[in-house]
Formats: sequence, C-alpha cells, structure tokens
Amino acid sequence: MTSHSMRNKAPLVLPPEKGSFPLDREQACSEKGSIYRTCLRDHNNSSSICRQKARDYFECRMDHGLMQREPWDKLGLGDDQIEEKSAPIDVHTKEQTGWVAGAKYRQRPSS
Repeated sequence: MTSHSMRNKAPLVLPPEKGSFPLDREQACSEKGSIYRTCLRDHNNSSSICRQKARDYFECRMDHGLMQREPWDKLGLGDDQIEEKSAPIDVHTKEQTGWVAGAKYRQRPSS
C-alpha cells in the first residue's frame, strides 16, 4: 500500500436538514398518509394538486410528535399556497403529435 491510499478519509456524512422522520409505529397518521399517497398516485405524482392532503398528513404527524412543528409557509403549504390547482398540462403532447429534434432551432431560409 502506498502512503497516499492510507490517508484517504471516509466521506463526510451530514444528517438530514429537518432531522429524523420517525416511523409511525402506532399508525396514528396512517389513514391520512394513505389518502395523500393515493392522491399522488391518482394525479401522476403531482404534489400541487394534493397540497391540502399533504398539509393534513403533516399536521397529523406534528400533532403526534412525529415531526417537528414548522410554519406552513416554510413547508410550502401556506394558506395562500394551498388552493387546489387545476390538472397539469399534459407533458406528453409532443410524443402524441410527433416532432423533429432540433427543428425549433433550425434557421429558416431567407427569401
């Protein structure tokens, strides 16, 4: 072994920003969590549509000591941010109608 390889240190591991996220062993919030996950699954993982359900779930976790209490605005779930959003625009439109790669960057010939 070389002296260089002996000096390598293990990478620095940092704890999560918000601390731990304890398991809900007593299942105090399992119903609200299930409702939130179902909403995400039904809306193609669009969290903006499921904000109220996320807020209900996090509120339950905070009430049962499973999550540190935070202001809703800091979590992105403030009263002005909670309004139910309309369904997102279909991102697969190009796949359905077809396209040519780079066509929007192509210079049109001048006449």
